[in-house]
Amino acid sequence: MYDASSVDFTKKIPYNSCKEIDEGGVDVEQTERIMHMEEILNEALAAVETLDKALEQYEAVRRRIGELESYYASRQWMTDFEDDAQGKLPPDLKRGVLSEDAVYNLLADNDWLMERIRRIAECAGKKRG
Repeated sequence: MYDASSVDFTKKIPYNSCKEIDEGGVDVEQTERIMHMEEILNEALAAVETLDKALEQYEAVRRRIGELESYYASRQWMTDFEDDAQGKLPPDLKRGVLSEDAVYNLLADNDWLMERIRRIAECAGKKRG
């Protein structure tokens, strides 16, 4: 019969003695942790690669967005807009740039994206620092 009075309950039980071990002698918690971290690694690698490509594409067009913004704020845009309204432009000409919302919305989205990137960079700097 088991005699609990002879057991010293003040002794610390080694952490490893409570681990769940599968039939092959493998620590189940360790295996699950490594699998979970591997999933995070793979997801992060894919996200970083996608972001890197998107930033390369954005950097290539960034100056052109400034050019578009200057055009949109110019008298030339207004002249082009008015000529379109009067039917002076070819009917098959793509003219999204002359819509009153397309360029404005792009510029607003660009500003929002820049602010988002700034916030992400600030948070990343605080976590590392």
